Amino acid sequence: RLKANDYLELIGLQNVKQRSRMLVQYMYAEKLNYAVCGTTNKTELFLGQFVKYGDGGSDFEPLADCYKVQVYALGRLLNVNEAIMKRPPSADTWSHFTSDEEFYWRMPLEILDQLLYAQEHQLPTEVIEKNTGLSSETIEKVLIHINRIRDSTEYVRAAPPICYISR
Repeated sequence: RLKANDYLELIGLQNVKQRSRMLVQYMYAEKLNYAVCGTTNKTELFLGQFVKYGDGGSDFEPLADCYKVQVYALGRLLNVNEAIMKRPPSADTWSHFTSDEEFYWRMPLEILDQLLYAQEHQLPTEVIEKNTGLSSETIEKVLIHINRIRDSTEYVRAAPPICYISR
């Protein structure tokens, strides 16, 4: 198990890669007078699963109201190349490939998105059980975990605070 300082250092190094990508994207966007299109979806946005001023930095976010499973459905509708569609989601910042499902969620994406949808729309546990096949105990544990993740990433989703000095 990693010590807290080692974990934070690892996360900091991972975030450098994400921010470097955005640096290059904005360099070209400014050179060509373009806007940077974000790729953050509703699942990532809800959980704060993006790097502030990294992959979360963009001029507009066309997918931010779509759960990740909906993004895949859109990809199929648009005939996105099958190799791209089958590639598991990953931040691609580690030397060893780790899918988002393995690293972050530890559950199938389809289940995660159903739970997020259920939470957003305040669906009763019985409906969630029926749709996911999970027990009420598991649902409760997972929703607690999801809310902990969301609470711990609040700073990622928040705009920088303003220090008012003129008042």
